[in-house]
Amino acid sequence: MKPKIEEIFESLLIEIQKGRRMEDCLKDYPEYRAELEPLLLLSCQLNGLPKLEPERQAVESALSRVRRIVYEQREQPKQPFLRRFVTLHPVFIRAAATIVLVLLAGWGGISFSAQSLPGNIFYPVKRLAENARYNLTFTPDGRAELHIAFARNRTGELLKSFRPNVTLDKRLLNSMLNETRSAQKGAEKLAGAKSLVLMDKVEQVNRWQKSTLEDIQPIAYAGDSAILCNAISLCAQRGDCLTRGCCSECRYGSEACVCPWETICAWK
Repeated sequence: MKPKIEEIFESLLIEIQKGRRMEDCLKDYPEYRAELEPLLLLSCQLNGLPKLEPERQAVESALSRVRRIVYEQREQPKQPFLRRFVTLHPVFIRAAATIVLVLLAGWGGISFSAQSLPGNIFYPVKRLAENARYNLTFTPDGRAELHIAFARNRTGELLKSFRPNVTLDKRLLNSMLNETRSAQKGAEKLAGAKSLVLMDKVEQVNRWQKSTLEDIQPIAYAGDSAILCNAISLCAQRGDCLTRGCCSECRYGSEACVCPWETICAWK
């Protein structure tokens, strides 16, 4: 089977990173030289850039433009190969993603940020990397999976960063519960087995969050007692909805019912 140009680009990029000359790599695929050479040059130039701190607004703006272009391209009729490649080929989308990841990695390395906690110098890189993954994921089930993963991340961060009798990080608590909310709403929009599998994962995350909050409640800062009680109650209500179904108004399709766990958390 003839390899796709995206696969060729990635394999040649690896060869160049190992030390092989670009010119020698391009000789292996003369029919694709015109398309491959500018992309390889761009990637090599990016690797040689000085390491700079990424700007959140610039990265998010670039990701937003990439997503908009992809959706617009999907609505257009099929075009001849060469014209379609020049206007928007998957390689160019991957190149845009590479630019974002190089910017993120340049500020200290995504691998170093993966275990970082709020307040750590690498934590903004971790959150930007998550945002990049989300913006480059286009399927509803893929996005729901990411919300579940992010909810797990926030729960682990809350547990690791907690200190007895020290005020709780409310922004982290809000983010933890809101990610679970988004995961559940995303799973509910799917159908069949995918929805059931994702809802089960959401229920597991919610149970872990409730248990975590119950564990830290007895030794938490006294001023956070009311917030923790409300958060635990929210998790309990969400758990009931996930395991036994929501309240009667929801089950019978009442639009007037607003379950407490559907409220976006914004404790301060």
